[in-house]
Amino acid sequence: MSVPSDLLEIGVEVCIEYSNALFEHGVDAVNISNPEGGPALISPQMFESFVLPEYKKINKKVNGLKTLHMCGDSTAILESLSKSGFDGISIEEKVDVKRAKEIIGNRACLIGNVSPSATLLSKSPEDVKREAMQCIRDGVDILAPGCGIAPHTALKNMKAFVAARDEYYLENHIL
Repeated sequence: MSVPSDLLEIGVEVCIEYSNALFEHGVDAVNISNPEGGPALISPQMFESFVLPEYKKINKKVNGLKTLHMCGDSTAILESLSKSGFDGISIEEKVDVKRAKEIIGNRACLIGNVSPSATLLSKSPEDVKREAMQCIRDGVDILAPGCGIAPHTALKNMKAFVAARDEYYLENHIL
């Protein structure tokens, strides 16, 4: 084994052990965030060769609900991600929701992808609500920010974000 393979193997084993310990202590789900495994930094072929087998290993050995957040435009690897075993796949706003839903289908729950900086941090509550509603209409199964929430995001924008979800589901008699 080469040094990078050894490090990858150690990292995967730590993720598995830690995730299972969390489940043993009552968590409902774990999320793995991967800012380095997407097409912005490695080719889809490298992803298939090096990352995907490790994701499959994680999904076989972790005993509970697992989601993955992939940073950047992950469109080129969504097909592979949808077959990796994660229960949910979280996408950034760089990914077109309709296209992502076409690719993923029902193999995993689609999570995302309102922009945390361009929308939640910087726009009005009405704009936040409009973009959040569009994400749901386009196919996200769980409405969420496309990545972490900026520290100075206005509470009124976060409330508008939640209100958009509630209004959508009430209007469509889903709640």
